[in-house]
Amino acid sequence: MEQQLRNLSRGRRRRYLALGLSFLLGILFGISGQNLFNKYLQKKRSATLEIRKGGYTYINPLIDCENQEVIPELVDFRDKVAEFVRKTLENKDAIDISVYFRDMNNGPWFSVNEKTKFIPASLLKVPIMMAYLKKAQSDPLILEKMITYNGGTTDYTQYFAPTEKLQPGQSYTVEELIRRMIVYSDNEASGLLVENDRSTFNSVQKDLGIEYWEYDQLQGEMSDRSYAALFRVLYNASYLNPEMSEKALELLSETQFPFGLASAIPAGTKIAHKFGERHENLVLQLHDCGIIYHPRHPYLLCVMTRGGDMESLRKIIQQISRLVYEEVDKQASSR
Repeated sequence: MEQQLRNLSRGRRRRYLALGLSFLLGILFGISGQNLFNKYLQKKRSATLEIRKGGYTYINPLIDCENQEVIPELVDFRDKVAEFVRKTLENKDAIDISVYFRDMNNGPWFSVNEKTKFIPASLLKVPIMMAYLKKAQSDPLILEKMITYNGGTTDYTQYFAPTEKLQPGQSYTVEELIRRMIVYSDNEASGLLVENDRSTFNSVQKDLGIEYWEYDQLQGEMSDRSYAALFRVLYNASYLNPEMSEKALELLSETQFPFGLASAIPAGTKIAHKFGERHENLVLQLHDCGIIYHPRHPYLLCVMTRGGDMESLRKIIQQISRLVYEEVDKQASSR
């Protein structure tokens, strides 16, 4: 009997020792595994960070998303853009430059000189379009309303003038005025649309919680990140319904401005964008913002500039667009 008790005690000790050893090994392997997993996450972008509906040409409705940690590749990318901006400003080719970039698949982004603000100018034609399309969701007849152009809604001379202009005495539908306002950046068309319904001037910005001004107030300034929110909600179809979001980006893809972002991407690559220009005494501003539909990795790029020569500003936007496309293409090819 005594021998049996001793054998039972030794058996229990062996089992406790085995359990303790297993627990210790579990902790060690758990820590090691977690470290390996964390390193893996740092090197690889997760394809499940955002769940999207798909099925459209210009939009990609967002269904769900998760938070994303900082990606080392994006830090290097940002540094390259920041260095280009620093050298350009150092050479006095511009007074101010800001750049906003966002990966439209998974959402990582960066901004260079984010706190610098600019007068958006014709960039505000995008929220005017969005305001009308928002109303058309519940009242489609709005787009069929006829408005007569009698000439002289604005005295602002555009450096990049529209290739097609409204004809005095002729009537146009709201939908046609929206098209001309976006495709040709026609100030006369936007003037008619705002006069027809002044609430269109700032309703979208106000709804989205970004900078806005009352119609009869002096136009304020806006950051690149704030303005980029307009393209994000169009791409995600989170403000307009999918059909109207698709319509808006399709119009923006027809923008007649081949001198900025569009001039530095491969021929045939879709781009939905809007440019804006401003003249204030001897200081000029030129901006170009939009979505570049890289075949494997669409992205949002917004470049805002201020300087003394419009051609210099145009070339800066072009160079940044080329730098960004090449970097996106390189990273997309390496995955």
